[in-house]
Amino acid sequence: MMAFFGPKEAPCPYCYVMIDPSKPAYRCSGIPAPGLPQCQPEEDDRRVTLLDDARPVRKSFTPNREKGPDGRPLCPVCKGPTGTRVCSNCHSVLPTDFTSDSPLFGMIGVRGSGKTVMLTVLSKELQSTVARRLDAVIDPVGDSPLLKVLETKRQEFDSGSADLPAQTATAKAATRDPAVFSLELNAKNALGITRPVATVFSFLDTAGESLGTADSTRDVHYLAATSGVILLLNPFAFEANKATGVQRGVDPRDLETEPATVLRNITEVLRENEHLKPKKKIKKPVAVVLGMIDAFFDEVGPDSPI
Repeated sequence: MMAFFGPKEAPCPYCYVMIDPSKPAYRCSGIPAPGLPQCQPEEDDRRVTLLDDARPVRKSFTPNREKGPDGRPLCPVCKGPTGTRVCSNCHSVLPTDFTSDSPLFGMIGVRGSGKTVMLTVLSKELQSTVARRLDAVIDPVGDSPLLKVLETKRQEFDSGSADLPAQTATAKAATRDPAVFSLELNAKNALGITRPVATVFSFLDTAGESLGTADSTRDVHYLAATSGVILLLNPFAFEANKATGVQRGVDPRDLETEPATVLRNITEVLRENEHLKPKKKIKKPVAVVLGMIDAFFDEVGPDSPI
């Protein structure tokens, strides 16, 4: 019976730890009860440790039985009501429609594969072309530094003034706070009944070095948390294209990791996470994407599907 009525968990789209969305923590709204001082934003040790995010935020707390007249939890310090749900582990604000049924899709890529550029374009397309095509609502969630970077680069691209982003720093030197988007649309289930469906996209601009060896790839627990993965590869890293890449000014360090090595490492991690036997296939969908393919258009015929 416990299998049917036990808690249903889902990975937090920020720290990727399994949490129970029905039992979130909450963040103080900053509106105190009459006569009490307002809670001030301050550094959250949990966010610093897990996300390298030292920006001041208001207090996060686990709700108790004390609730306001409208049923909302009360901040234990200022006694003000709040409805801002946050992850119980990393204290990030959760999408309003985040539940245990929300699938989580993410993207990873090797060094020099163009992750930041693709994320910039993808964030724009999600909120415009993709939203219109699916008749869906797609919005960014929260105010992570990466979201702000993507918005700035998108505006620069639109104006034609953008330079290519610098190499992404390693996780120890850069924020680990991802860009999160929520997607809401109406879909029919197996019985033909239309109901609202929510999906979460969590894009982590990882340093590509973390995919170069099997041991470092194991540290990307982001892989295990996602329901599906977009893997971005550098086409110049294929042996037959390396010389061309160097001639065109590609950093030789971006060509050190063979795409086959990355695929092998990620396959190994996914198989371990799913506890698969040798002949069993990976169940998690993986989309393999070649970035910068426009660099090869002069080698593609005018009638090619590419």
